[in-house]
Amino acid sequence: MSPFLKNLIKKKIIGEKNNGSIKSSQLVVFIISVASILYALIINPPYWIVYAISIVFIPLTILSFDYYLWLRVRKKKKKIKEENHLLVTKKKLIIKSYDNNR
Repeated sequence: MSPFLKNLIKKKIIGEKNNGSIKSSQLVVFIISVASILYALIINPPYWIVYAISIVFIPLTILSFDYYLWLRVRKKKKKIKEENHLLVTKKKLIIKSYDNNR
């Protein structure tokens, strides 16, 4: 496998500092997918185009939306973890100051 592909896979799986660009690309894929699905529903194209859209764009819609939700949950978990860390350090400082005043 080429180094470029390895690096791309690593960034996709680990999420190294590219969450903004990945999130925006997923949003573009989501918009294009929804637009193509609506095209197939509203305008009556030939059946093979409807099949192609359903095979390609319905899974892309689901995956891009799922990835976007995964990023949001990950961000919330990170924020909660930081808040918990701050609470623990504040408690430790309060206990130290209380022990020093005794």
